[in-house]
Amino acid sequence: EDQPDQDGWLNYQEYANGTSPFIADPYDSDFDGVLDDRDTYPMIHVLAVNDNDRDGIPDSCDSRCSMLGMLEDLDDDNDGMPDQFEVENGFNPLVNDADEDVDGDGISNVDEFLNGTNPQDIEISKATDSLLLSPLISFFDEPINAGCGNTPSLHTLTITNPSDQTIEVLNTSIVGVAQSEYRVREEYNQCDALSLAPQASCDLVIVFCPTSSGHKAAMLKVETNHPIDSILYAGLSNKEHPGEEAKRRLPPIMTGLVVKDSFDIPVTNGQLLENSRYTFEWTVSSYQDWLSTLLAVFDCSTPQNANDCGLYVNNYERHSGFLNDPVISSGSWIYNGITINSFTYTYDYITPDVDGSSDVVIRFYQRSQNDIDAGNSSLSLLMPGSIDANFYGEGGRRLIYNIVDQ
Repeated sequence: EDQPDQDGWLNYQEYANGTSPFIADPYDSDFDGVLDDRDTYPMIHVLAVNDNDRDGIPDSCDSRCSMLGMLEDLDDDNDGMPDQFEVENGFNPLVNDADEDVDGDGISNVDEFLNGTNPQDIEISKATDSLLLSPLISFFDEPINAGCGNTPSLHTLTITNPSDQTIEVLNTSIVGVAQSEYRVREEYNQCDALSLAPQASCDLVIVFCPTSSGHKAAMLKVETNHPIDSILYAGLSNKEHPGEEAKRRLPPIMTGLVVKDSFDIPVTNGQLLENSRYTFEWTVSSYQDWLSTLLAVFDCSTPQNANDCGLYVNNYERHSGFLNDPVISSGSWIYNGITINSFTYTYDYITPDVDGSSDVVIRFYQRSQNDIDAGNSSLSLLMPGSIDANFYGEGGRRLIYNIVDQ
């Protein structure tokens, strides 16, 4: 029942409202649980009705609350968008979703409402008192031929003047990180240095000519003489090529391994004889066009190697070197129309002399052309797996063989 801060709130009321009993808070004159500083009707109790955004305005107002002088809350989540607009566009009127961007055009839901544009469609980039640039974002396919040639990936963008005044289009250009990968085709550019009359429009064509694979983003910049919106922007981005997506989403896996002795008999018991030749043949499935692999052998015979044998790539006893000339064939898995490749490698391993027996660990590593192009000299450990729904196998990445003396 005490109120140490003498702000008119008893301790249990401070607790219920999440305020401090030792710091004076704004008063709640109508005792409806909404403090005066955020209560639209500080002298009128909000009654036993819902007030989702806690602003003192009831979400719905019947005749009784109307008689008290209150109106229905037209924005129950207080996110700047009327409930009716939210319902019409499939939004939740009780959840603040103002900053979301349902259509992915770079304009938030609340800005679509304020601009009078459709939040469900990529439409226009400005309000109706300046030039409109459409579409706001263009996604380009990979060109059919490298370097574009006669078959580039292109999009037409339109600048419209919806006002009652002539507006000058001063210049159009490509800016951004990947600006060199896009260009305006001047022979189809109707907009540069143009006096755009009221209700008139002009078109320009953007072409995408990538010099390498990967994500490429830039912006079309339109400079105008509008006193407020003097610059318009539209986003330019490429769609990921199905082949590049396959490489990214499905890394190389080792789908087959056979170890044979000098008589071409497969080793199935995990034992190798000393001073003998064994052929390791392994298959890697990958959406890469080319792979280099390496087999590393780790000696586990010394006490200092026994506990971490094969854990670190630099502790190998010997390795095959990079094997760059595999037998390549088509695999059975197809992703987005791209067929997986099968790369088969072989390496002859001569076992050392041992006293009694000794374990060795065999590990496999790979490096792709993408790694080389990126200047990445590090190796990636090959994962065991299979081309099925499970993809990755359950086997270990450290294959242990026991070498025994004869």
